[in-house]
Amino acid sequence: MRKFISRYKIIFFLLFLSAILFGQDQNYPKTIKDIETHKGQDTAKVNLYIRVATGYLNNQNLDSAFLIAANGLFLAKKLEYNIAVGELYAIQGDIKVMQNELFQALDHYLSSVNFIGGNNGKRKLASVLLVIGNIYVAQANYPKALEYYQRGQAIADSLNVTSIMVHFYNNLGELYGNLGQFEESIESYNHALDIYTNNNNSDGQASIHTNLSNVYIKMGDTKQARENVERAFHIYENSSNNEGLLNTYNSMAAIERKEGNYNKAISYYEKGLKHLGKIGIEYKGPKSIYEADLYSNIGFCNLKIKNYGQAEENLLKGYKIALKTGQLGTLQNITHFLSELYEIKGDLTKAFNYYREYNEYSDSLSQK
Repeated sequence: MRKFISRYKIIFFLLFLSAILFGQDQNYPKTIKDIETHKGQDTAKVNLYIRVATGYLNNQNLDSAFLIAANGLFLAKKLEYNIAVGELYAIQGDIKVMQNELFQALDHYLSSVNFIGGNNGKRKLASVLLVIGNIYVAQANYPKALEYYQRGQAIADSLNVTSIMVHFYNNLGELYGNLGQFEESIESYNHALDIYTNNNNSDGQASIHTNLSNVYIKMGDTKQARENVERAFHIYENSSNNEGLLNTYNSMAAIERKEGNYNKAISYYEKGLKHLGKIGIEYKGPKSIYEADLYSNIGFCNLKIKNYGQAEENLLKGYKIALKTGQLGTLQNITHFLSELYEIKGDLTKAFNYYREYNEYSDSLSQK
């Protein structure tokens, strides 16, 4: 059986989700017609498109947000208003992330990079590069993720913007852990921990302790893993941070799984699923990434305790979600587990088909 690969806890950091509280001004334009009839220069209209699209994004009215952004993008391109072109592409990327359409999101963010820049756009460029790196991590394309993280981190460091720097340190910590570079991973996480500690950000500190726990699990040091995840849980247990609690339960499950306590692991994963259902707009990323991994992990644990019905049900749920979002690492795991499951059940055709898929995903990952 292939070894478990614990999944990442990246900070997704959407770009425009928290920028504007929509509807505060009842006289503010809210439709394309309102914007087009608004008095002012055309560049001012483009800025209105950005603001209105962002408002709809905040309210999770994603179809309207995308339509508004598309119209603003058309006008911005016509005016060669490049910084606005970049921002509107990034808004479209945010929308596609929230719709769990990571392939399309990546296309929009990559287009944004071509237009955002210069002294006034460096901070925004760093943020876009961060999210691009996050998507490449989700797709297990670690070399590309590292390229964009390092490029964005250099910009954030030059600006000394700790609110963005901390995200790069955190996400690089996860990336290095996935690459097996554990010393670099721990060092990067400790940089992030220092920033959160200096800013008295307890939730941030808890998130780093959770992530450090995952590194120690990969290193086989469950004692250090437990110490870190317990620190995180003590911070989160009386809070309403559902994402933080989800990550903590994931880490607790991974420790039990590492030690062969599969029923305990399932219990923690199921608690994680409950908190996933409670997460709202405060989570700036695609929930499908968590969901696919949780179902995969629950399925695997049920496979290990020979609860084949539950194993099949959960693995197929995770497979369907991961297939849509292009999570190659998750798909590699699930297809391997499904192949083994169907071999045990005597369905050799399905076993062979999933094993063939597993090899295809393995080949794709080895080429990245």
